[in-house]
Amino acid sequence: MNKKTFLIVIICFTAFLSYGQLPLPKLTEEKLKIFEPYFGKYKQTMDYGGKKWSGTMEIKKIIKGWYVDWTILTKSEDNTIDREYHMMVTYDTAMNKYRVWRFETGANWNDYPITVSTEGTDIIVALQFPQEDSSEIFYNRYSKPSKDEIKIVTELHSKEGKVLRKIGITTATRIKQDD
Repeated sequence: MNKKTFLIVIICFTAFLSYGQLPLPKLTEEKLKIFEPYFGKYKQTMDYGGKKWSGTMEIKKIIKGWYVDWTILTKSEDNTIDREYHMMVTYDTAMNKYRVWRFETGANWNDYPITVSTEGTDIIVALQFPQEDSSEIFYNRYSKPSKDEIKIVTELHSKEGKVLRKIGITTATRIKQDD
């Protein structure tokens, strides 16, 4: 092995070792427990934006429990639209808030503020619209009518919390292991 190759190998190896010594943030299991009742795979139907939709929804822990992943696969009833949506959520102790990343077939919303909050056992995911006046908020309320059901109400809200328009309702029923 020549001197140059040896130096490159040593530098890479040293960099790899030092990475393992960086302090890791504390895992925030307590803050992610709000999602546990929602974990599972569901059949879902939506009445959303004036169209009927159906497909699946899966909510689970990923990356050793550091994140929660929401995956929705859905098609419009007339098969003109086929969507895939992923949302990853974690709790950032440095920022003292939930952090959210959305990935979907459609617009990229990650440049706009997305917040996660709770009211009792309901989970609220709100996205401030990318309009110039930013006065409208895309609002989703996730609730558990029963152990095996999820209901998502989607509305457009003003900054003051007033409902401007109902957009849709999603109903999801847990898929049993033998389904």
